[in-house]
Amino acid sequence: MNQNKKLQPKTTKTLTSLLKILSIFALIINFGLLNYGCQKSEELIEPAVIDEYYVKYKVYGTGNIKRILQTTIKTENNGSLTYNIETSKEWETIIGPVGKGFNATLEVTSEYDVILNTSIYVSKNNSPFAIKQYNETETVVKYIKTSYTIDY
Repeated sequence: MNQNKKLQPKTTKTLTSLLKILSIFALIINFGLLNYGCQKSEELIEPAVIDEYYVKYKVYGTGNIKRILQTTIKTENNGSLTYNIETSKEWETIIGPVGKGFNATLEVTSEYDVILNTSIYVSKNNSPFAIKQYNETETVVKYIKTSYTIDY
């Protein structure tokens, strides 16, 4: 019995020390989880989505003889590009991304009288292209301009 009495105080001290260590460990874990939880809720706030648009320009000209059409488009950096295309072939090109408020502009000039069809399509956030502006001359002309400002 003497041996049991000697073990009890050591066991009590050991248990007390162990409980203190566990309590400290539990506090550290709780503080870390609470702190982590706060950070997590801040991360859940999604940044504002900025819409991206792509513009498709199309041109088609008709006439009795193949003619060269000088076609100028407004680019995504508000510059311009000029292409020489034939009247007998449908031509298209895509630019982007551009932002809301972009003024898409397409101008076609010919040295000779031709019938011209021009159109501007827009795609928002990789959706299918939708026609936004169509311009067709009913008689022969040497110039046509088509434009559309993205407003949705």
